[in-house]
Amino acid sequence: MQNPKLIFIAGDRAGGGSEIESRTALGLSDLIGMFSQATREQPDATLDQAHQAQVELAVCGIKRKYSELMAIGTEMMTRAEELGTWRPREQRKPLAEVYTIAEISQTSTGRPL
Repeated sequence: MQNPKLIFIAGDRAGGGSEIESRTALGLSDLIGMFSQATREQPDATLDQAHQAQVELAVCGIKRKYSELMAIGTEMMTRAEELGTWRPREQRKPLAEVYTIAEISQTSTGRPL
């Protein structure tokens, strides 16, 4: 069996109390991966950590806020291919049917992004 994907708990990636399989909706033979499930205590620890982070972020300067947001954006760009293929795979759609943000914007607004 595959190693389970860790979950983000109170500022760290951690295993949970149990694991669950994630499979595509129409192709049950297609295993996306094993994912950790949080214990009863882990969400409380995460909420406590989030509250502490909010207090710290409220008093920090704009440069730190910018740096934190840029780090999130950089992580998402680094994982763009992985993140972009999960949803179509779960929906059993070929990647050729997946629209880019620019295509969706142009379709919905009638003008290019």
